Amino acid sequence: MHGTKLFRSSIALTVALAACSDPDTAGVDDEVDSTARAVSAPSATGMVRCATPEPGVTEQDAAETAAAQMNMLRVRRGKTQIPVYFHIITTSDGQGDVSDLVPAEMAVLNAAYARAGFKFKLIAIEVTENDTWYAAGIDSPEERQMKRALRQGDAGTLNVYTGINDGSLLGWATFPSSFDAQPRLDGIVILDISLPGGGLEFPDPEEPDGIINYSAGDTLTHEAGHWLGLFHTFQGGCTKKNDQIADTPAEAEPQFICIDRDSCTGKKFPGTDPIHNFMDYVDDDCMDQFTAEQEGRMQDQFDAFRG
Repeated sequence: MHGTKLFRSSIALTVALAACSDPDTAGVDDEVDSTARAVSAPSATGMVRCATPEPGVTEQDAAETAAAQMNMLRVRRGKTQIPVYFHIITTSDGQGDVSDLVPAEMAVLNAAYARAGFKFKLIAIEVTENDTWYAAGIDSPEERQMKRALRQGDAGTLNVYTGINDGSLLGWATFPSSFDAQPRLDGIVILDISLPGGGLEFPDPEEPDGIINYSAGDTLTHEAGHWLGLFHTFQGGCTKKNDQIADTPAEAEPQFICIDRDSCTGKKFPGTDPIHNFMDYVDDDCMDQFTAEQEGRMQDQFDAFRG
């Protein structure tokens, strides 16, 4: 059974959590994650769309420089093929086995990235029974142990881990520029019931008969955008630099419901909020696009850090 009940109702402000070392593993190697984690405000459903770590200023500047250099050298190319390993984490009683939903998830992922020039190829689905890993939270000792034990491939290989964390986070990912420093921690963690058909749906507070759907597979689409170097569309708020993408209009804060909005006004910020973009926080039925510059950035970031 893929469905589960999630009891969350509070709306919290954005909180930055400083990552801490695992006292049992600190000093064992140099891959303890010291990156600040940006935990975004949950929606009215209580779900947090994404808790992907934001790189520090120095790391981000390096990433921008490398991407700019690749942009100058970019040539036309065929699709970049990305091998994918799915690590399905289950409990000892079998909860969380969503391996049958993976083919549909791969189809969603490839449809979203077809125009961007990426082809994701499923290499293996590995089911691992581990109660503590199933509940692994972001930047936890359990997350690090899980990834170090299971990760496959090189910088250009996508490893996806499914589990429940505490039931409030839809997912998180690592950026391309983080790979060299922490290769074994690279990858994406997503809530198991966010896969297509997982049953993660809520009543829409704006529509009497409406449904807010988080189980159409686009949690992985969103997190793969981070894994390929994209920031949230609302990063930086109403600033020109914003998410480093010129063709996504500035956005003051995440949008959770599929209603048009213009949160950054004035001549300096033309255009309404990009609420249909895969890198905003709307539900799966609302998000359906990347911009041309986002596609170019993903190509540049992949070539600079994962190619």
